Amino acid sequence: MAQRIPLPIKAWGRAVWEGAEIGADLSSAYLTEDTKGGLFYRWTAPQGVTLRPGIATQLGEGGADRQAQTTDLRQQFPGATTHRKIEGVWSDDAGEGLWFTHSTVKDSEHPEAVANQGMIMDYSFAEQTMTLKESWAVGSDFDAPDNITVSPWGGVVIAEDGSDPNHLAAFTERAGSSALAKDIAERGEWAGPCFGGGRALFANIQSDCTHMITGPMAKQLHR
Repeated sequence: MAQRIPLPIKAWGRAVWEGAEIGADLSSAYLTEDTKGGLFYRWTAPQGVTLRPGIATQLGEGGADRQAQTTDLRQQFPGATTHRKIEGVWSDDAGEGLWFTHSTVKDSEHPEAVANQGMIMDYSFAEQTMTLKESWAVGSDFDAPDNITVSPWGGVVIAEDGSDPNHLAAFTERAGSSALAKDIAERGEWAGPCFGGGRALFANIQSDCTHMITGPMAKQLHR
């Protein structure tokens, strides 16, 4: 296998990036920022540029002529987007939008916001709006949602990066949040959930290893 040296996409700028997804139009990127006060961004490609493999080379050295506007999308939804940081992001299978997560909000940090242990959001490409789908109340079983992925059945799986024991949580608008898996050994955060062949769920416990999870998940994740 030929050695490949990764190239930065300099036109996206520097930030504490966490997640990135490409819009259905292949001309926009949606980025989350994993830092206190982090933002949710949309980057729009210069005219004639398509976001495809090799994009870092296509954008060159990121000079002023290749830059494009980056928009802070939380301005469209100022109340519920007061947060500690924004983390995972994943497109839905229909190409209509994407899901992303907010970490914890505390009263002492943002007195104007409702204290919570994390939020799950939906962003519509067509309407360019955000919708709050779930808020984990203080004292609930889950806290600090991190990575997120869309299941083959339409529901989403969220990796918990909070207080032990951490979970992989299932969420559907029909049934709300429920525990899909639990790390009883309390080894730290779950990360990187994704579905592979045969509808198996792969996920990492960050301090340990990658797990393949199979079983009757459809009932919990059917939208």
